[in-house]
Amino acid sequence: MSQHDMLYQPVTILEGGTISDVANVFNKTIVGFDLPLGFPATNITFMAKSKIDGEFVPYAFDGTAVSLAAVDGVIGVAPSKFAAVQQLKIVSDTPMTEDTTIYVIARSVS
Repeated sequence: MSQHDMLYQPVTILEGGTISDVANVFNKTIVGFDLPLGFPATNITFMAKSKIDGEFVPYAFDGTAVSLAAVDGVIGVAPSKFAAVQQLKIVSDTPMTEDTTIYVIARSVS
Protein backbone atom coordinates (compact mmCIF):
# COMPACT_ATOMS: atom_id res chain seq x y z
CA MET A 1 0.00 0.00 0.00
CA SER A 2 1.42 3.34 -0.99
CA GLN A 3 1.09 6.53 0.99
CA HIS A 4 -1.28 7.72 -1.75
CA ASP A 5 -3.78 5.13 -0.50
CA MET A 6 -3.83 6.86 2.87
CA LEU A 7 -6.04 9.75 3.94
CA TYR A 8 -5.02 12.25 6.59
CA GLN A 9 -8.31 14.10 7.20
CA PRO A 10 -7.96 17.12 9.49
CA VAL A 11 -10.79 17.95 11.89
CA THR A 12 -10.90 20.82 14.33
CA ILE A 13 -12.35 21.19 17.80
CA LEU A 14 -12.86 24.90 18.36
CA GLU A 15 -11.64 26.73 21.47
CA GLY A 16 -14.05 26.02 24.34
CA GLY A 17 -15.64 23.14 22.44
CA THR A 18 -15.56 19.38 22.81
CA ILE A 19 -16.85 18.12 19.43
CA SER A 20 -14.92 18.29 16.15
CA ASP A 21 -16.21 19.08 12.72
CA VAL A 22 -16.84 16.13 10.37
CA ALA A 23 -14.24 13.75 8.95
CA ASN A 24 -15.45 12.20 5.70
CA VAL A 25 -13.84 8.81 5.16
CA PHE A 26 -15.99 7.43 2.34
CA ASN A 27 -14.53 4.22 0.84
CA LYS A 28 -11.75 4.18 3.42
CA THR A 29 -11.30 2.54 6.82
CA ILE A 30 -10.06 4.47 9.85
CA VAL A 31 -6.76 3.11 11.17
CA GLY A 32 -5.67 5.84 13.56
CA PHE A 33 -5.72 9.36 14.90
CA ASP A 34 -2.90 11.91 15.19
CA LEU A 35 -3.33 14.16 18.22
CA PRO A 36 -1.19 17.27 18.69
CA LEU A 37 1.40 17.62 21.44
CA GLY A 38 -0.20 18.96 24.61
CA PHE A 39 -3.69 17.70 23.75
CA PRO A 40 -5.62 18.69 26.91
CA ALA A 41 -8.10 15.79 27.12
CA THR A 42 -7.57 12.39 28.72
CA ASN A 43 -10.10 10.46 26.61
CA ILE A 44 -11.81 10.78 23.25
CA THR A 45 -15.02 9.17 22.10
CA PHE A 46 -16.82 9.41 18.79
CA MET A 47 -20.04 10.28 17.04
CA ALA A 48 -20.62 8.64 13.68
CA LYS A 49 -23.01 7.93 10.89
CA SER A 50 -22.78 5.31 8.21
CA LYS A 51 -24.83 7.05 5.52
CA ILE A 52 -25.09 10.61 4.27
CA ASP A 53 -28.70 11.21 5.33
CA GLY A 54 -28.32 9.68 8.80
CA GLU A 55 -27.90 11.41 12.16
CA PHE A 56 -24.70 11.53 14.16
CA VAL A 57 -25.00 9.18 17.13
CA PRO A 58 -22.56 8.01 19.81
CA TYR A 59 -20.37 5.37 18.18
CA ALA A 60 -20.13 1.86 19.58
CA PHE A 61 -18.46 -1.34 18.38
CA ASP A 62 -20.04 -4.66 19.35
CA GLY A 63 -22.38 -2.80 21.70
CA THR A 64 -19.63 -0.98 23.61
CA ALA A 65 -18.87 2.72 23.24
CA VAL A 66 -15.49 3.27 21.60
CA SER A 67 -13.22 5.32 23.87
CA LEU A 68 -9.50 5.92 23.46
CA ALA A 69 -6.92 7.31 25.85
CA ALA A 70 -5.89 10.66 24.42
CA VAL A 71 -2.11 10.55 24.15
CA ASP A 72 0.11 12.95 22.22
CA GLY A 73 0.95 11.61 18.78
CA VAL A 74 -0.44 8.79 16.69
CA ILE A 75 -2.98 6.36 18.13
CA GLY A 76 -3.42 3.25 15.98
CA VAL A 77 -6.73 1.38 15.99
CA ALA A 78 -7.90 -1.94 14.62
CA PRO A 79 -9.58 -1.19 11.27
CA SER A 80 -12.51 -3.44 12.17
CA LYS A 81 -13.53 -1.04 14.98
CA PHE A 82 -14.41 1.69 12.48
CA ALA A 83 -15.34 -0.34 9.38
CA ALA A 84 -18.98 0.82 9.42
CA VAL A 85 -18.13 4.53 9.67
CA GLN A 86 -18.46 6.89 6.71
CA GLN A 87 -18.47 10.15 8.67
CA LEU A 88 -17.03 10.78 12.12
CA LYS A 89 -16.81 13.46 14.80
CA ILE A 90 -14.30 13.29 17.64
CA VAL A 91 -15.57 14.09 21.14
CA SER A 92 -13.11 15.27 23.79
CA ASP A 93 -13.78 14.85 27.51
CA THR A 94 -12.27 18.30 28.11
CA PRO A 95 -13.00 21.64 26.37
CA MET A 96 -10.14 22.84 24.16
CA THR A 97 -8.08 25.82 25.32
CA GLU A 98 -7.50 26.83 21.67
CA ASP A 99 -8.64 25.68 18.23
CA THR A 100 -7.16 22.18 17.98
CA THR A 101 -6.62 20.11 14.83
CA ILE A 102 -6.63 16.32 14.94
CA TYR A 103 -5.91 14.12 11.92
CA VAL A 104 -8.09 11.10 11.22
CA ILE A 105 -5.91 8.52 9.44
CA ALA A 106 -7.68 6.16 7.03
CA ARG A 107 -6.63 3.75 4.32
CA SER A 108 -8.21 2.54 1.13
CA VAL A 109 -10.66 -0.32 1.36
CA SER A 110 -9.37 -3.31 -0.53
